[in-house]
Amino acid sequence: MARIRSIHPGLFTDEAFMSASAHARLLIIGIWTEAWDDGVFEWKPLTLKAKLFPVDSVDMAVLLDELVSLDFIRSFEAGKRYGAVRNFQKYQRPKKPNSSGVLPSDLHEYVHVVPNQFPTISEKSPQMEDGGGREGEEEDDAASAASSASAPVLDLNEAERRCCEAAGSDRLGSFAPIVELLHRQADLEHDILPVVRSRPAPKNGIQSWRYYVPVISEAMAKRAPPVAASGPPKVFVAKDTPEWAERVAAGHKPGMVTQDPKTKAEGWYFTSKSTHNKGERAA
Repeated sequence: MARIRSIHPGLFTDEAFMSASAHARLLIIGIWTEAWDDGVFEWKPLTLKAKLFPVDSVDMAVLLDELVSLDFIRSFEAGKRYGAVRNFQKYQRPKKPNSSGVLPSDLHEYVHVVPNQFPTISEKSPQMEDGGGREGEEEDDAASAASSASAPVLDLNEAERRCCEAAGSDRLGSFAPIVELLHRQADLEHDILPVVRSRPAPKNGIQSWRYYVPVISEAMAKRAPPVAASGPPKVFVAKDTPEWAERVAAGHKPGMVTQDPKTKAEGWYFTSKSTHNKGERAA
């Protein structure tokens, strides 16, 4: 199943990355989404072509060879052919990592294995910010501490996995519509999963997570008593606005964007300033 990954800004000025062809640059990012959390992916050119370049006429074997020549990936055998991604674990740090179980010890340094560096369920994932850093140090420390004492932080990778399992499909496109509902305080167990299970994708020909949004929204409206919110209140901030620039300058740049359901503007749900200010006064 494809996974959500973070992209470090330094990638785009990496000499090897700049030396690669346009399709090879896109392929390395696509491979990140197909790899296990230990940095291993199945070396299946036809499958990778179908998943990552469904409408492009590319020679996947040639592109893979190009990435090998630039030392972005290495091939190895473990019953069948696999690939390992250079420095994968340095920047991709999910809270509940899975493993291929086939990574050889001589490639541990290549993928940058760092034992016991993944956060617990009550910590913020470094994958959510600039390749792993500033959010945990700067954003809403007082409010987040109070929130995490009463409820765990939701792992979006795990939420997507469970939703795909409930839908019976991992081909429903971007998970952003469900992420947006979660930020609007939808409850995964009470609102989302029951709806998805009742309308499995293969049976009804569903091709996008957007199909579920109105039904889940209706379930949220009918829910009683309401499930306690799993964190401080959020407010939508549109991109390219003064407030967006202020949030980014403060080190709160999100790892992805979503769309406001009313205005259709792109942006993200940040902790409201009133909650943030209360946290500062408490500190």
